[in-house]
Amino acid sequence: MNAQLVRAAIVLGLLSVIGPLAIDMYLPALPAIAGDLNATAAAVQLAVYRLAWHHLTGEPLDRIRASFHHVAANVTVRPADLLDEPGLTALIRSVPFAAGP
Repeated sequence: MNAQLVRAAIVLGLLSVIGPLAIDMYLPALPAIAGDLNATAAAVQLAVYRLAWHHLTGEPLDRIRASFHHVAANVTVRPADLLDEPGLTALIRSVPFAAGP
């Protein structure tokens, strides 16, 4: 195995463990903001994963598709218009900061 393949496997393993926790920590704040940008929370989550994969692999963003599959219902959801990096950046910057104690 070459070092690049091993590194990619380790990074993907870490993303599979850490990613959902990190994403789910800020998702509760996104529905109202995402609505302003005509994006659902699920579409925002997919857009983040898609952008992370783009940065990890160097694959052109327009060649990366993202979808959710609900196994129990056997339903796959593929949002048509996922936010790009500027759109995600604008969304994240628009989340208000909470005041400290």
